[in-house]
Amino acid sequence: MNPIAPSRSQLDVLRNIAGAGFDYTTAKRLCAGAEWQLVVDEPDFGFLQYYLWVGPNRENQRLLSIGTCDIKGAPHIYLPLFYFPEEDGGNPSDHDRTRFDEAYRLLSEKVDLVLGAARRDGTYEYSHRSGWPYNYRVWQMPEAQLIVLQDEHDIQFGMDVSLWIFAAEPDVSVPLSF
Repeated sequence: MNPIAPSRSQLDVLRNIAGAGFDYTTAKRLCAGAEWQLVVDEPDFGFLQYYLWVGPNRENQRLLSIGTCDIKGAPHIYLPLFYFPEEDGGNPSDHDRTRFDEAYRLLSEKVDLVLGAARRDGTYEYSHRSGWPYNYRVWQMPEAQLIVLQDEHDIQFGMDVSLWIFAAEPDVSVPLSF
């Protein structure tokens, strides 16, 4: 997966979903208007998924997940932008993480170009991966908090650099927990 950030217009749609309080009907209308392909529609669970194209090639398709205001837990948007595979199932700290860190730098800088300077950035670690720091950057907008971070949200694909969007308040703490 190539590290490609969403375009300004794609980020605007995502911010508009957050600005509408992650309302299910509004999210569907905005995504349909952007011509994103609906993949999963689970209104009873407050969950939608769309294919989002972040570039012209087939490999630049991303699976966008939207937890609407009807979801149990905090409404949010999750968009993986890059996967860093765990090679041979070994300890990732034994591997060169240059591509992982470079993807994070590139993606967070591209979002900086669209949204302006981030409000904060930092690192965190998990106890099961001591010595393997994850980076994050947070943008505070009137309608939403946008976070680009390194993590292992869906470890079956490896570590990831992802975009998360939450309501503007309250402040979201990193690492994310649900």
